[in-house]
Amino acid sequence: MYYELARRCVLATAGSPGYSPPVSMEGANAARIEYIIFSISGTSTFYLEGSNDGENWFAIATYTTRSAVGSYTDASTGISYRYVRVKYEQTTSGTTIFACGCNTAQL
Repeated sequence: MYYELARRCVLATAGSPGYSPPVSMEGANAARIEYIIFSISGTSTFYLEGSNDGENWFAIATYTTRSAVGSYTDASTGISYRYVRVKYEQTTSGTTIFACGCNTAQL
């Protein structure tokens, strides 16, 4: 199932992460994160986190730090959490404007 997580989101402060809304895995065990970076100066990193209660979040994956405009896809399998979310962070000074979505599936 596809979920839109962020539309024209702006990251402007290094070290201050943002978070997508949680996505129910609904029996799925894989997630593919798709993001489009419209504008970037500096670098941004995207992470996948999981939770069973929606309050305590744990790292599933750290995806490649991005520093260029483009369309990117990252995937994680073997997910056993009830919920996932994307954490996004400007990792160096600058600004990033992006959109992000998530596909979940049972593999």
